[in-house]
Amino acid sequence: MGHHVDILLIRHSLTVCNEQKRYNGWKDEHLSPNGRAAAQMLSQRMPPVDRVCSSDLNRACETASILFPGHEIQAFPEFREVNFGCWEGKRYDELMGEPSYRQWLENSEQFYPPDGETLPTFYKRVNQGWGNVLQVANARKAQRLAVVTHAGVIRVLLDTWARREDVTFWDWKIPFGVGYWISGMYEKERKEFQCISLQEEHFMESTNG
Repeated sequence: MGHHVDILLIRHSLTVCNEQKRYNGWKDEHLSPNGRAAAQMLSQRMPPVDRVCSSDLNRACETASILFPGHEIQAFPEFREVNFGCWEGKRYDELMGEPSYRQWLENSEQFYPPDGETLPTFYKRVNQGWGNVLQVANARKAQRLAVVTHAGVIRVLLDTWARREDVTFWDWKIPFGVGYWISGMYEKERKEFQCISLQEEHFMESTNG
């Protein structure tokens, strides 16, 4: 018999890089003052959960601690944002002169940032993390979990479990303050997950970044 789980995916709050529209993948920034304030506001509207997981990067761990005070935060490096390599900390206007950047904008499945991560590698890493979270849920008999992570990670999971032919990876908009509930059954013996439903929940007015 499978184990039913409801998993809430939510993006971390703002960093200075977010506010300045800079690429922020593995660059390990803390939340900005605005980001901490936004997370404090959102914390009052978080639903009860059994377990809290997050990316191991500061901005995700800090957001998780603010949103779910009193919970132990279990960090998963597999849930890091995509590695932007040499483009970390740079803006669109600073990169447009680079041919490799323009190629990536046109075809991110074939091209990737110098010293960065390919999209297929990113998908594989994130889905390994998803499997690990499901195993934790099953072992701890947890039915409602929160995963605080990054926009790219949430896009991978939505594209994997709620794929739509008319929506590409980059079409998913992942603002802070919006949660995505993925509900399904996990079969421990086969290590398989069957998604039953996806629900989008708006916890507060949209916050830019």
